[in-house]
Amino acid sequence: MIKNIIFDMGQVLIHWSPDMFLDRYALTEEDRLLLKRELYASIEWVQLDHGTITEDEALERICGRLPQRLHGTARELVTGWWIPPLDPMEGMEELIRELKKVNPTIEKSIFAAIHDVQLDTMVGYKTRGREYTFTEMYERKNEV
Repeated sequence: MIKNIIFDMGQVLIHWSPDMFLDRYALTEEDRLLLKRELYASIEWVQLDHGTITEDEALERICGRLPQRLHGTARELVTGWWIPPLDPMEGMEELIRELKKVNPTIEKSIFAAIHDVQLDTMVGYKTRGREYTFTEMYERKNEV
């Protein structure tokens, strides 16, 4: 009997690449390359993924290497990367629905490699005053 399943977010539950999130900002090519190098290609990004550093610690170090004009963008990229629209990986919706048949509370059991995990809020998000579960993310994608 399978007791636990551990999911990563990026490229497992959702499509993920730095460019997907950098595209949300009107950046010069120079600033885009700086953020890719100093944020996404940094040791701090790896440490965040491993849970060995806090977002504040990472941002302090990362912003120390970035010009002041990029500090706000770096903060948003670190603390708000999960804000919709997110693009779920193909097949994950079906897998979670199947797992839900065996365990109706599966959404509360999904573990992900994200920083500052709070299990009671991790599997959903809140936007525009409404809360959504993880599976509702798929339903919203289909509405668009």
